[in-house]
Amino acid sequence: ALTAQGLSDLQEALLAGRDLPAHPSDLADFGVAYVEFALERPALFRLMFGSACDVDNPDRVAAANEIHSLVAAAVGS
Repeated sequence: ALTAQGLSDLQEALLAGRDLPAHPSDLADFGVAYVEFALERPALFRLMFGSACDVDNPDRVAAANEIHSLVAAAVGS
């Protein structure tokens, strides 16, 4: 449950006050938000990404898929 909430919080942090990057040069702000989240909440970040996704936890799977889709969309812009 903590991991799913952390992934949701990360998504909010990545989108806070910004749109998805429209150009590769816009990726810097997105990346800085990602690193800031990790630095501000290191224990949660390690919990979120320190082990494989528990495929038996539908909330974590859904949250992980949302982050993956968000980052893929940002990088693919």
